[in-house]
Amino acid sequence: MGESFSMKKILWTTVALCILVFSGLAPASAAEEPVPDSMTNGAGLNAQIDVPVASPLAQVTMYKYTVVNVQKTSNWTDKTKQIGICKVAAGAGGGRCTISNTYTVGTTIQTSLGIGVNDVAANLGFSSTKTVSGTIAWTSGVAPVGSSFKAWATGTRATYQVQYWKGTKVTGQTNVSWVLQSTSGTLAAFSPVQGFTVGQ
Repeated sequence: MGESFSMKKILWTTVALCILVFSGLAPASAAEEPVPDSMTNGAGLNAQIDVPVASPLAQVTMYKYTVVNVQKTSNWTDKTKQIGICKVAAGAGGGRCTISNTYTVGTTIQTSLGIGVNDVAANLGFSSTKTVSGTIAWTSGVAPVGSSFKAWATGTRATYQVQYWKGTKVTGQTNVSWVLQSTSGTLAAFSPVQGFTVGQ
C-alpha cells in the first residue's frame, strides 16, 4: 500500500506541474527573461558611446613669388645684342665704312627659383613678347685702316631679385602667415626700343 500511495503521489505531482506550465503559471527560467529595450536596438548602445570629439583645424599651404630691388635704366645700350658691323678696309691716311642692315630685337628676361617669364615682366612693367624692327644706314668718319664699328640695340634695362615665399593659413580665415624660402641673385631684363648705338 505504501508504494502504491507513493506512486500515486508522484503521478499527481507531475500532472499538476504540467497543468501549471501549459496554463502559463509556471515561472520563466532565466534564459526566457525578456531583454531590456536598451539592449534590443542600436540606439541604446549608441547613446552610451557617442561622445563628440573636436577635430583639428585644417591648414592650407600656398606659395608665391615677389620681384624686389628693381632698378631701371633708360637709353641703355645692350652690347650683348649686336645688330650691325663694318670695318675700314683701305684708304690713304684712313678710310670710312658703312653699316647697312635691318634688324629685329626682342625682349629678354632672366628668371630664377621657378618664377615664370610673364610674372617677372608684369612686375617690371615690361611685355615679354615685345619686339622692335628697324633699318641701319650709318657711315663712319675717316678712321685708320682696320678700324671696326659696331651697332647695338638700345632700350630699357632692369635689374632685380626674385623671392620665393611659403604661406599657411587656417581654413576659413583670411590671414596668411608668409615665410621667405629663398632669394635669387641679381637678374637682368632688357626691353628694346627702335634705334641703335654705334661704337668701337
